[in-house]
Amino acid sequence: MRTRLLIILCLFSLCAIAQNTHILPTPQQVEFTEGYFTWDDNVVLTYDASDAEINQIVTMFRNDLDQISGRKVLFSRGVIKGMNFIELVKTDHLGVSENEDQAYRLTVNSNFIRLEATTNTGLFYATQSLKQLYRYAYLKSPNNTIVIASMTITDWPNFKVRAWQDDISRGPIVSMHYLKRLIPQLAECKLNAFSLYTEHTFKTKCHPDIAPTDAFTAEEIKELEDFCRPYHIQIIGNQQCFGHFEEILSNPFYSHLADTKWNLNPARDETYKFLEDHLREVARAYKSPYFNINCDETESLGQGAAKAYVDSLGAETVYYQHVNRVNRMLRPYRKRVMMWGDIADQHPEILDNLDKDIFLIAWSYVGIDSFDDFLQPYVKSGRNYFVAPGVSLSERVWPKHYEFKKNIANLCRDGYKNGALGVINTCWDDFGESLINSALYGLALGAERSWNAASLQERSTETDFTIHFLGSLSSDIYEHLEALSEWTKTDGIGKFTAMTEPMAPFYPALVSDSIKALNQRASVALSALEKDLKNDKNKVKRNADLFDNALYAVHRMQWCAKRNATRIQLFRTYNDPTKANIAESKKMIGELMATLHDLKTEYVKVWNIESRPYWLDVNMDKYDDIAEELQQLDYLPFIEATTDNKGRAAVELKTVFNDKSIYYTIDGKVVSPNDSIYKKPIVLERPCLVKAACFNALGEPVCTERYFCYHKGMGKLKQLNSPAGNYRPEYSGGGDNALLDGSLGSDDYTDGHWQGFYGIDADLELDFGKYQKVNALNIGFLVNAHDWILRPNEIQVYTSNDGKNYKPYKSFTLTAEIPLTGNHTFRERFELRNLSTRYLRIVVKNPGKLPEGLPGSGYDSWIFMDEVMVE
Repeated sequence: MRTRLLIILCLFSLCAIAQNTHILPTPQQVEFTEGYFTWDDNVVLTYDASDAEINQIVTMFRNDLDQISGRKVLFSRGVIKGMNFIELVKTDHLGVSENEDQAYRLTVNSNFIRLEATTNTGLFYATQSLKQLYRYAYLKSPNNTIVIASMTITDWPNFKVRAWQDDISRGPIVSMHYLKRLIPQLAECKLNAFSLYTEHTFKTKCHPDIAPTDAFTAEEIKELEDFCRPYHIQIIGNQQCFGHFEEILSNPFYSHLADTKWNLNPARDETYKFLEDHLREVARAYKSPYFNINCDETESLGQGAAKAYVDSLGAETVYYQHVNRVNRMLRPYRKRVMMWGDIADQHPEILDNLDKDIFLIAWSYVGIDSFDDFLQPYVKSGRNYFVAPGVSLSERVWPKHYEFKKNIANLCRDGYKNGALGVINTCWDDFGESLINSALYGLALGAERSWNAASLQERSTETDFTIHFLGSLSSDIYEHLEALSEWTKTDGIGKFTAMTEPMAPFYPALVSDSIKALNQRASVALSALEKDLKNDKNKVKRNADLFDNALYAVHRMQWCAKRNATRIQLFRTYNDPTKANIAESKKMIGELMATLHDLKTEYVKVWNIESRPYWLDVNMDKYDDIAEELQQLDYLPFIEATTDNKGRAAVELKTVFNDKSIYYTIDGKVVSPNDSIYKKPIVLERPCLVKAACFNALGEPVCTERYFCYHKGMGKLKQLNSPAGNYRPEYSGGGDNALLDGSLGSDDYTDGHWQGFYGIDADLELDFGKYQKVNALNIGFLVNAHDWILRPNEIQVYTSNDGKNYKPYKSFTLTAEIPLTGNHTFRERFELRNLSTRYLRIVVKNPGKLPEGLPGSGYDSWIFMDEVMVE
């Protein structure tokens, strides 16, 4: 009677979810029927025991079931009358129109379960689906009575190749132990390939000095391939062959192969000798017929040693000739070459001239509604191609769920609709800190969408992820992981670079009241989320260390919020160094130091879950550098442009607590304790390099320096009419006065001296205090089309007698030819011919939308300017 009651309760639950199998990925076709299969200790399993591969499938299946239920699952090989049975059957066809070699049919009836497929791969996938039905029934059933609803599943993949990729070249190198833990979980979701993005992290005998100690070896690849074989997973070979070569080219014994510090030089025969030798070993290490030569983001091609060669042939010709030559190197090893398509899809000439057997990879990581237009160059080329979404892990401390959910779903959908052959779901490590363990949901979603890309049926991927990756039915666990993602939208706490941003200078955008309020909200929300995630970790039965990654992300964002609050307090103290403000600032710095050390230790813990030692020291240095900055803050001199009491351009020196002696020079010499001690603003009469230093308790100098290009417009800003720096604080140049503070920008537009204006004109007004003769303006610009920064086309100059009513004086057209590749700074001089005025208004016109052919085409463009020098 008790057993019957338990079964009735199970059936009630099954009816409630009858239209959802909770199989991940969602099956293509499911037909539910009446009845149920009761899985007790006497289930009989029948299969072809003469097939060694099927024997292995059955053994793995049985072991997996044992791990789920914690008890031995007993099978008998022969059918016994009156007992429920499971049978694995090879069949000639399933009536499936695509990828039938990976398809299966799973029939659940009241007294039997039948798994049918035309291949062993299909049978393996059938066991994975049945295993998931078993896991869900085990978690759902009272007293773990396994009851599975009667149904017939006919299932097949939309994409032939369903892969994921881990970046092992810009930071952590994944360990063998972690891969062997991850591979079975992703094989359960029917992914059938993966790749390791490789620049310098594969050891070869011909060039043993380019790879770090922890790099992958051919022996490890063979071991992994042997491990992957029963999971029906191939490892796609990978070696960067053109751009992103900086790690190898920085080695002095290979620097002669460089065009620029990023790209190989296609003009040198030695380049191809190197590639032939290196690829011979790398290609032979992989059994997969696919091999990715990458060749992406080569925008700087021809800007270095290969300039004459590229100018003579054209960048497009040089590019496709290089790719074709690499492709032909790999043909003897029977490799089907793949490459990223970001260069080729912008240049029809390249698409037309690449070898026809090359596969392209259409990559995009943005969450947009449609990729149809993006994919058209690939469709029109008639080539086989893959699509590559991403898990949005590279720049944030936790993956951007709000971005990758749309990106993966829509790029897979549109890729399938437009004839793509496969999917490669990417995990990138651009900042060297990303950990793939944080990306489990993104990888699961990639499996879901690459198997079942076309269906519009409702899915329960979040729930199924929680069931199969975490071993829980709790409905709120995923919600907490996604809530964490929402807070990473906040650049000041969510980006990897947020933690390492200097405490000083005090950019206005970083010390505003709105930033203070935002950090307070973040601190409260993250504290609540921390509690939830700790509880979640105790609920799950699988991958509990995912929550170690999540909690590290919470603690890092909490630290950044606390650091931001400390910066605001320091700014308050800088302007008003009372005893109370100083005491509060020092207290907050002490708290930051203590929690930073805890954070450093915690990062080592999550690193060791999955990564080899290589690169950990680089990330540890970041924590040490931050700690050193905090320790030296009260000794740090600030050098500020100001005016004296007579309105003359001057320099002011201060420390944050205004309690240290500041030594300085204005002739560029290194500061010593014998130099002048600052007492009052230093009046500027010519360009100069100001150096300042305070000496700490050990007698060590804490130094700052700043060059001032003295001119008559310094400190004469009346008002800035365009908001600068609203996107990132560095783009404010340090404040409204940045264009008239005597500071010049470097070739890095994030150095704090450039002002950036997005989608608007740069509009500023000057007040000279009295009528002045103005002969010319000399303005600095930066152009980087890849980062959406263009050269302005027009500048308008206005004059006024009262600072209110302005009249046009003169307009200028900028004619400097600036290449649309690479990063370029230039200054342009605008003659005004003895203009006499008190008020001057300068409007630099925004060049408008980014043109077709550039990254971000159709979006607004940026103007970046540094000092507006008045002659």
